[in-house]
Amino acid sequence: MPDGLTFYLFSNFDHRVRTVVRTAADRFADAAVRELSHQALLSPQPPTEAGCILIDLDQTAGLDAVREFIVANGQQSKIILISERADLKLARQAFPLGVFDCLAKPVDPEQLLDSIARATEAIRCDRKTWRVSRSDAAAVEALTPRELEYFSKLLEGWSIKTLSTHFQVSIQTAAKHRSRVLAKLKAENEVELVHRFGTTRLTFPRDPGDSN
Repeated sequence: MPDGLTFYLFSNFDHRVRTVVRTAADRFADAAVRELSHQALLSPQPPTEAGCILIDLDQTAGLDAVREFIVANGQQSKIILISERADLKLARQAFPLGVFDCLAKPVDPEQLLDSIARATEAIRCDRKTWRVSRSDAAAVEALTPRELEYFSKLLEGWSIKTLSTHFQVSIQTAAKHRSRVLAKLKAENEVELVHRFGTTRLTFPRDPGDSN
């Protein structure tokens, strides 16, 4: 689960909501709870840290009033709307904007806790995906022009013999380049390489001066 998570409460929630949020926050290391005025929703400026955002929609002028804020924050944070008017119509309007969940008042503590748990799990998955993609991108960028060529062919399922023939090098040299690519990308074999990079579609540069 994500550590350093921030819970944002916009508007004056009753003690039951505060209790549930603080209970959820206690499950994480270094979690924080910030209570902000609904006036802050009038600015689309995202919070400094992504987190779980709870908005009391009844203390605003409605969904249209916070639309810009939701669009600006919905991708990096998980937004939960709470309202007496929470129904299917509101959900259909809110979800396409980036809202994670809509809950009706009076808030059921168990339902709210479940919603927060799902939101924090989604944040954890988002962070994991971001870290892996950034790490993999950096690893690919570290490959030499020749290694990039081998990398692209390995993704296509080429054998060492085919690589040797294509690049006009010995099987031993082809095997050495393959090993370097796998080592730099921290992949055990071609299966893992395809699993992690199989959707990569790049035109790899060829350096005429690069030696075999």
